[in-house]
Amino acid sequence: YAATHCQTLLGTVPYMSNGAYVSEDLSSCVAVNGIYGPGSFAYAMCHVNEHYDNPCGGEKVPKFKRVQDQGPDPAVVCPAGYRMVLCNGMSPWRGMLKGFNSVGIIPEGPCKVSEPCDKWCQVTAVCQADMMNEMNEYKKYKKTTCSTCENYKCGEGFECQMVDSEDDTKEPSCVRVSKGCDNNSRCGENECVPIGADDFTCRCGEGTVFDEVVKACLPQHSNWKKVYGGKAMGEDATSSAECG
Repeated sequence: YAATHCQTLLGTVPYMSNGAYVSEDLSSCVAVNGIYGPGSFAYAMCHVNEHYDNPCGGEKVPKFKRVQDQGPDPAVVCPAGYRMVLCNGMSPWRGMLKGFNSVGIIPEGPCKVSEPCDKWCQVTAVCQADMMNEMNEYKKYKKTTCSTCENYKCGEGFECQMVDSEDDTKEPSCVRVSKGCDNNSRCGENECVPIGADDFTCRCGEGTVFDEVVKACLPQHSNWKKVYGGKAMGEDATSSAECG
């Protein structure tokens, strides 16, 4: 589960309570009591943190992510494909946290302090993935995060290639790697052309033609034909290719 709502119940931020934040692994809400505070009580709402197929390939992406900034003037934004569902603030110095309500949250607007802190403040946000529910967000995430093969991940046996997209631009896609021409000398001086995962053909020169059985370029004659014998099984079995 992920904590998607986090606050201090007593509502005494920033003078009696230092604020609240969601832990790095999203598993808990932490409310921090102030130096003169009556005690802290954390309240959280939790949601199953599902994982989705990554638009950029590779490992799956979580439904919820956490972002944090700390310093005299901290501010955070959600990554592409995500929208903010929670913004918390916390500072260990009494009265320094500005712009947050009495339970340590900014309900709407940018997730940042309204005034710089003399020492430091911390802001954290929980972000929810919208890309799996909205096709436009899915495309936006892909275009922003992995518009080229440099950041696009493919599984074993595949490689990234730029292909035509629906809007007449190029986008990365995983294409099966063909090994039919790896360490292949069957085509000789002719060009080897991979087919599928392991097959190949030869782009034969003038006067030759590619033979699917021999898997090589053979002379093309008008006065000869190719014949093949059937498969022979068992002791002393023979296969005969009849020319007559």
